[in-house]
Amino acid sequence: MFIIIILIKYYIMNLNKEINKLINLIDYLLRFNNNPNYLFSDYEFTDNDIIFTKKTNEYFESDDIKSFRNLLDNYISNMKKSDDYTTNELNEINNFLNKLSQKEFFTHICKEISTETDTFKQFIRTKLFDLTSVGKGNSINNTCAFEHIFLGEFDDNNEKGFHNWIQFYLNKELITKFNFFRKLKFDKLSIVDFGMVYDGKKKNLSSMILGIHPMIEICIYTLIYLYAFKNNLESFKFDFNDSICFQLYTVNGSFRTCYPLIKENTSNHLPSNHLPSNKLESKLADTESKLADTESKLADTESKLADTESKLTETNTKLTETNTKLTETNTKLTETNTKLTETNTKLTETNSKLTETNTKLTETNAKLKKIKLIVSEY
Repeated sequence: MFIIIILIKYYIMNLNKEINKLINLIDYLLRFNNNPNYLFSDYEFTDNDIIFTKKTNEYFESDDIKSFRNLLDNYISNMKKSDDYTTNELNEINNFLNKLSQKEFFTHICKEISTETDTFKQFIRTKLFDLTSVGKGNSINNTCAFEHIFLGEFDDNNEKGFHNWIQFYLNKELITKFNFFRKLKFDKLSIVDFGMVYDGKKKNLSSMILGIHPMIEICIYTLIYLYAFKNNLESFKFDFNDSICFQLYTVNGSFRTCYPLIKENTSNHLPSNHLPSNKLESKLADTESKLADTESKLADTESKLADTESKLTETNTKLTETNTKLTETNTKLTETNTKLTETNTKLTETNSKLTETNTKLTETNAKLKKIKLIVSEY
């Protein structure tokens, strides 16, 4: 028992070390983002909106942001349609990741997690950009973590994902309504969360970090996923500080989503005109989180059911093949039995004829004996 207690304490201590390292790495990345070459701060808030300045276009002219924006038209947002990469789109992904892997902050991360830069770059490539199948009844590759988090996608009339401020800026005119809007300033960045109607589709909760560089954002979400991946966590709410947390979900072990959240206990620090208008709306963030968790579990169940159905289909196919072979064998046996019956009938007829022949031979022999007897008397 004492040894078990020691092991549990050691395990918890290691987990705490991992969490502290994760907090320190994300804090480092967010502070690094304050670098003028990375930070975008040319925006302001109204009661229920974000206003971007004309300097936004200048920010978008950097090679890094251009390489990121090149990725935004590589996907079909309708989850009922399949995604696929062209050779040019794969080159765009590789170009973006090559630029990312050359950054000072990327080298620092790899050193801290004891990983080669090429290894971590390939991990990001696989976990964020590999296409996979998600959704009820889907057997097509219709999404990836990058598409879900940074672009958003839709299933029926529900918008999903959409957690990147650049995508928000580029498509802002498609937002026809904000159901509620909150913001939280921290350091030189801001987190916003809101409900909206986007391109005619409802999104109960979208949240994002305003002004963050997309390369730094990708590293933050990947580090959180890496922690969950190492510790076999299907979902993980990472408490970064007293005001902010990050929610991560996986589907069948694959990276599905990660996004920032303003903690409920920080609401009273926000201006009242940024708060949800009623208690029902104030619960939307929690509801969205629970819905995402349910969706993740449903997707996992559907995957297992699909796997079971596939195995049952294979079994039925094999049983059908076996039945066909048995039918063929039975047919051949019936044919053989028929031939054997015919042969037996012929043998019976032959035996009957032989019996008749033997009878005649016996009669003939008897007559011959009489003839011999008569002849011998003469």
